[in-house]
Amino acid sequence: TINLPLYTYTCYLNSGSEDDYDEYSMSFDLLTEPVSIKSIQLPPHDTLVGYSGDVGRLQLSSRLFDDTTKAWEPIKFVLTLSGECNFQFMIAPELNLPKGLKSQLINTSDSALEYEKVFQGMKFFTYLITPEAEGDYDLSGINYTYFDSYKKEYISVTTSGHKIHVNPGEKIDADSESNLPDSFLTRTRKKPTTLLVTLGSILLVTAGFFFMRNKKKKKQR
Repeated sequence: TINLPLYTYTCYLNSGSEDDYDEYSMSFDLLTEPVSIKSIQLPPHDTLVGYSGDVGRLQLSSRLFDDTTKAWEPIKFVLTLSGECNFQFMIAPELNLPKGLKSQLINTSDSALEYEKVFQGMKFFTYLITPEAEGDYDLSGINYTYFDSYKKEYISVTTSGHKIHVNPGEKIDADSESNLPDSFLTRTRKKPTTLLVTLGSILLVTAGFFFMRNKKKKKQR
């Protein structure tokens, strides 16, 4: 059992104005009520598939953005968990996909709100699923396991109804060669002599301008 420490907040109350003789000021304290949290030990879960430590009451839903693609062309897949849980610390589950499919997590987001003194929310995991060969694939076996804090047992939920038809396609290899000319990657430096010649020319022109200007003034006098 964890007992949370009491929190004290001091408030000040002023009455009257600066010109009133009966002005007074008083302070009082606001105290939180005692709060205790009972922590229980989770049952053994070493043999569970897909359990990452989440506790609460959850529901699983999923969305596949397309059911037809070509080999090596990815499809976006979103896994959504909703209900009661600490969504900020939830870890993205690993997708147990059929052989020939690879997944990559590209984004996570969550939202939470309080409803009837219970925090409820949603967690979104966005993946890219890339097929490596043509054929038909069934994604109905994706599951997620959590500990139900009401039933006091582990619950496994599974997606259903997702199938992908993959047409022939070509693998796109990353181009490791640079198509830029060698001169683009070579850092060029201006020769110091060029800079000195330029500065010298500017100084000579400036000196000549002032010399002619002073000479003209002397003739006018």
